[in-house]
Amino acid sequence: MSARIGSDKDRTVDGALRTLLGERTSISPGAALGVLAGLGARNGEEGAKEAIDVLRRVVADGPDPQVRAGAATALAAIGTPEAVEVLRQTADDVPSAVALARVGDAADLDRMLALLDQAKGSSQRSQLEAAVRLLAHRVGTSIPADTDDTVLPAPQRGRPVEPREVQIDLRDVAPTDRSLVTEAMVPAAAVVCGDTVHHVLVDRERIAVVAREPAVAAVVLGANETTGQLFVRWLVLTDPSSDQGDVRVQIVQPRGARVFVGRGRIDGEQWEAELASVERPGASAVSVKVAGSPEGVRIDGVSDAVIAVPRRVPTQLVAGEMRPR
Repeated sequence: MSARIGSDKDRTVDGALRTLLGERTSISPGAALGVLAGLGARNGEEGAKEAIDVLRRVVADGPDPQVRAGAATALAAIGTPEAVEVLRQTADDVPSAVALARVGDAADLDRMLALLDQAKGSSQRSQLEAAVRLLAHRVGTSIPADTDDTVLPAPQRGRPVEPREVQIDLRDVAPTDRSLVTEAMVPAAAVVCGDTVHHVLVDRERIAVVAREPAVAAVVLGANETTGQLFVRWLVLTDPSSDQGDVRVQIVQPRGARVFVGRGRIDGEQWEAELASVERPGASAVSVKVAGSPEGVRIDGVSDAVIAVPRRVPTQLVAGEMRPR
C-alpha cells in the first residue's frame, strides 16, 4: 500500500479546503485534491456532495490556476453525475474542458471541438487538442488523424526492455488518476525500460473493438518512488486504419504529448504492434514490439541509454531582467 502523508485533521474536507485556499497545513495542494477525490470516490454519490461543493468553489474562485486545474481533475475522479455536471457548467474554462474529456460522453465532443476552434494561443490549443483526442477515443468516435510525428531511429544497441514479475494493487492508483483506469482494465504485463518499471493495464472490453473504432485500449502505470502510489504515465490510443485489422497506435501522456507511435494488426484474438519513440526534448530512442492474446501480453525491445534529443534548458534570468515577450 502507498504511504500516508499528513495529519488526520488536514486529511478532511475542511482541511483540504483550508489548504487549497492558501492556508499552511501538513499537506500539499496536490495531496488536498487527492483527499477530496478519494473521499468523493469512496463515499458514493451522497457522500461525495461535500467534496464536490468544495471543488466547485475552487474551480470557480481558486487563486492558483494550477490548483483550479487540479480541482477540475478531482471532480473527474469523483465522476458522479453532479461532479460531471460541474465540469460541464464550467467547460468554457480550459482546465474543466480537459477534465471533462476523462468522464464526458459523445454529446460533449461537439462542444469541445467548438472550444478548440476558439482556442487562444498554442498552450490552450494543445491542451484542447489532447482533450478532444482523449474523449474521441473514449467514446469510439473518429477524428482527423494527427500523428505526423518524426520518430527516432531504432537504437543499434542499448538496454533490453525486460519483463518483470511485479504484483500491483489498483487501489493504490492516485485518486486523481482513477478516472483514467476503467473497471474493465486488468494488469497484463510489467516491463523494465532503463531503470523504470512500467505496469501495463489492458481494457478487456475496448481491446475487442480496436479493429473497428478508436479506443483507449490500455494504460501504462508508474509508481512514485517515495510513496509507492501508482499514477497513469501513458494512455494507449488506437485507430483502425483499414478494414483488414490494421491499426494506428499512439502512446500519449495524460496531458496529450505523444511519446511513442507505430502500427499494429488485429487477427481474431491475436494482436501485435511495433512502436518507436517520438522525437521530442528529453527523448531516448526506444524500439518495442508488443504481442497479445487472451493468454497474456509479451513486450520486447531495446532502449538507448543515451538521451537522443536534448532536454529544454530553462532560461536563467538576471535579477530585475524582464522575460522577452
